[in-house]
Amino acid sequence: MAQPAQMLIEIAEHFSTVPILAVTDSWFGNNGLWKPAYKAIGNRFNILSRLRCNNVLYDLPEKRKPKQRGRNKKYGQRLGSATDMAKTVQQEARLYNVNLYGKQREVSAYSRVVMLKTLKRPVQVVWVFRRTQWIALFTTDLNLSITQMALCSFSTPLFSRCS
Repeated sequence: MAQPAQMLIEIAEHFSTVPILAVTDSWFGNNGLWKPAYKAIGNRFNILSRLRCNNVLYDLPEKRKPKQRGRNKKYGQRLGSATDMAKTVQQEARLYNVNLYGKQREVSAYSRVVMLKTLKRPVQVVWVFRRTQWIALFTTDLNLSITQMALCSFSTPLFSRCS
């Protein structure tokens, strides 16, 4: 992970004023790439990656009550794996039109901000459902829309069967 992190750092140094969004597959969607790149680049660096099917997701921690004793919680309630969540959120998915491979295509998608322990931070997760397949994507850029995430990720070879 040191080599791709160093490459991203060098690119960010060359483009010192622009935000950097690294689009990766699930192999790089962890702290091995995130931590050194974010430490060197700072808030300009974000990642968009496929989420592994077995990654466990957590709700955001509850707000502390005034004068509550103890330390702040880092994570909220355990929500289950990406696969578990896909089964429960598929009914809540909405339809979106995305320009994929030169054609307007309709995809069903659902988005939620959760905590990811592999990055130790909140991320936006989007589940994209097609006929018999689904894919979970995540990003550290909480301002990206569902269609932006789908467009970025589907223009790279990330889409594969996840069940």
